[in-house]
Amino acid sequence: MKNVIDTFMSYLNLYPKALSRWIVRVLALCTIAALVTGIIGFVQYGRLNQNEFSLSTVLYQTVQLFFMRFLYFEQPIPVMLDWARWLAAASILLAVVEVAKAMFRAELTAFLLKRLSGHTVVCGLSQKTQLLVCCLLKNKEQVVVIDKAPLPDLDNICHHAGGHVIEGDATHLEVLRRAGVERAAQLYALCPDDSTNCEIAAQARSIRSQVKQELRCHVHLSDLDLRQSLQQNLTKDHRNVKIDFFDLFDLEARRLLREDLPLDRGGLHKDDPRRAHLVILGFGRMGRALALRAVQVGIFASGKPIRISVIDRCAEDRQASLLFRYPMFAELCDLKFHTLDAVTLQARNLIREWCSDKEYVTSVAICFDNEPRALEVAMQLYMLLNTFDVRLAVRMARQSGLAHLFKETEVNSLEWIRPFGVYEDCCDPELLSDALDDRLAKKIHEFYEINLSPQPAPPTVSDLPGWDDISEDFRESNRQQAAHIFVKLRTIDCEVVEKSDPRPAVTEFKPDQIEMLARMEHERWVIERKLAGWTLGPRKEGSKTNPYLDDWDKVPPKIQEYDVKFVRLIPKLLDDFNRKACINKPNPTGA
Repeated sequence: MKNVIDTFMSYLNLYPKALSRWIVRVLALCTIAALVTGIIGFVQYGRLNQNEFSLSTVLYQTVQLFFMRFLYFEQPIPVMLDWARWLAAASILLAVVEVAKAMFRAELTAFLLKRLSGHTVVCGLSQKTQLLVCCLLKNKEQVVVIDKAPLPDLDNICHHAGGHVIEGDATHLEVLRRAGVERAAQLYALCPDDSTNCEIAAQARSIRSQVKQELRCHVHLSDLDLRQSLQQNLTKDHRNVKIDFFDLFDLEARRLLREDLPLDRGGLHKDDPRRAHLVILGFGRMGRALALRAVQVGIFASGKPIRISVIDRCAEDRQASLLFRYPMFAELCDLKFHTLDAVTLQARNLIREWCSDKEYVTSVAICFDNEPRALEVAMQLYMLLNTFDVRLAVRMARQSGLAHLFKETEVNSLEWIRPFGVYEDCCDPELLSDALDDRLAKKIHEFYEINLSPQPAPPTVSDLPGWDDISEDFRESNRQQAAHIFVKLRTIDCEVVEKSDPRPAVTEFKPDQIEMLARMEHERWVIERKLAGWTLGPRKEGSKTNPYLDDWDKVPPKIQEYDVKFVRLIPKLLDDFNRKACINKPNPTGA
């Protein structure tokens, strides 16, 4: 009996949208059919009993069928009238079911939630959350959404998609218990406020303190420095609760620079006279995340620093905020802020001048929070820059309208415009919980411990500290190292593809390529450390100093060997990740 109940509850939980639509459609069909057959049946009944009914009487008696009030029928009763009685009764029954569901929705939800286990709890109901819920439900996962005041439209969309919605404050223990956090497998804290998301994670940890099963908490924090600090200090105990802090803006910035807007385009070679130039319009959260990631991956074989130009109405304040958090930022790139409105002639002339300069490989990213304004500027720049070899990325919220046009168009002139920051791209559960850079970074961590260990007897995989056991500082370092692999390979005219690609894999690099890529890796590491606040100096306990934060030629050969070994491991690393490096095109410079 228990198995039958569980099967029925599973059906209700997984297919409420289809079930509700089916009931509504059948109800409408039964009602229409009852009206039609009732009218025909009463007309036939009157003729059989030689008692012609007026049209008004026929309509009135037909409507009475839905109130279970019938005339006393003498035999024979026409078949159509008999069908009408049963169809009216079925309509009433289905209507009662729908009304009962609406009236007792909260009680039904509470009953179902008590039986849930291994489900996902999502805190904060918004357009992003709605899309995340839909993605999770497509994967046949059970989802519970918590929000203080869910908007009716979003509430209905989530409910009809198969998710359970609870109205309440997710920072309260009783609300989290109602959502079944003690039995859940995952929790996403996606509220607009960082402190609220931190409080949710803390409450979830207290609930799960006595539970052996693991809960994975994905906590959205927009402040990168706070995120790194908490990741280092908040995951040392409560091993049954794993907390991952992330930022949708940062994830999308990483994806954009890896896939749609690589700063080196097809690769900047050692002897290439050009420099990479990133123009950012609007320096809010997305613009800042993009600039930070651009500096981290903008290390090329030519050794020329990346140029970043920012146009923003509040450029001075934005620059001060950036340099307060990253004092070395301006020393690691050619950074210029311009206090301008993007929709001005002065800004237009500046952008045209930058994009027409053949000494640079220029990319433009429009990062406004206001989507209509971003679209307007994008189209104006398209008309202005379509004669230059420039790529343009514009931040958009939804995969519709112009974003959909840019994605699907077959017009070659629009190919260089790339929409990014789209909710549908950002809210993929796989991206939030295990992004590409994270998966590759885990492999780097494993390879580093085994293959680059200075100890005489390298450890085995089983002896390694797990990904969750190392500090966030090391994890972030591995992510940046993973992101730069794609830049390194483009430098030698290679690209990363699936193993199924018919082209032969590059299994090893030439000696001159190894030295060049190792130099790039060392420079990347130096920039990474300096951005994190490290300086050149002897190692001291508790201080951020390192004696190897210097030029490649000034570090000892044994330190250089770490980077050489890593470069040699790249083909094997990709192979274990089900990828490979392939020659993309002939190298015009012969590098």
